[in-house]
Parts: sequence; structure tokens; C-alpha cells
Amino acid sequence: MNYGMPYKGSKNRIAQKIIDALPSGDVIVDLFGGGGAITHCAALSGKWRKIIYNELNPLVAKGFRMAVNGEFSGETRWISREDFHRLKNSDPYVAICFSFGNNLQDYAYSREIEPLKKALHNAGGRMKALNVCEGCKALKDCEGCKALKDCKVLKY
Repeated sequence: MNYGMPYKGSKNRIAQKIIDALPSGDVIVDLFGGGGAITHCAALSGKWRKIIYNELNPLVAKGFRMAVNGEFSGETRWISREDFHRLKNSDPYVAICFSFGNNLQDYAYSREIEPLKKALHNAGGRMKALNVCEGCKALKDCEGCKALKDCKVLKY
């Protein structure tokens, strides 16, 4: 099970162990909320009547609230480098999911790899196994799965 949002320092891998080790009670406070792995796991456990999520970064806190309310359900936007720099301070999805190491500041992909990542994103899981030529520049002008069908570099 994955808990919370992808975020630097996530306790996703150890959330269940932490929650299992804590006694049941009336309230639990996740002091360093971040991506919300502990809060999410605690909510699913049913061990507490009230769960308090605390996060200093308002954008991350907003992102967690939006995720809890299902606002990212079905999210499929590709975020380009330009979109990222324009939206990173106001859109939690952009800042968290498209930043390098979830640092909220730097775009996740290099200029060289961005076209390939965009093509794979646009393919949307229709591809099974990929063998990608190292240093491939073939997808520079690729517009997604239509172009990938004819690509001589990718095998799927």
C-alpha cells in the first residue's frame, strides 16, 4: 500500500510500522506532515477518533487537502518546463509531482529527456515493455502514442 503523496522524506515505507507501534487513543498529531503518509495510514487504521495533520509549507498542506478530497483523481496533465515555472507556486500538483526530488522549485526533467518523458506520459500506460536507446533524440518532436507506434527506437 502507498500512503500519502510522493514527497521528499516520505515515511511511506515505514508508515505502517510506525502506526502499528503507537497506542490507540483519542487524537494523533502528525507534526511533520509532509506528504501525509503517517496521516493517511493513521486514518486507515481506525485507531484514533481525530487525526491532525501539520505542515509548515502551505502549498504542500494545500496539496494534501486536495488529494484527500479527491481533487487529483483522474489527473492526467502533462506539465512542461514552461508550465512548471509558471504554476509551481500556486498549483500543488505541478509543484509536487513535476519537481526534481519533490523540491518544489526545479523541473523534474532535463531538456534532453523531457520529450521522451512527455511521449511516455501521453502514451498513458498503453505500452508494455520499453527498450529505450540510450541518448535517443528520436522523440524530440513526438506527439505521443501515435508517433510511438512507428518509432524505430522504442520497442513495445
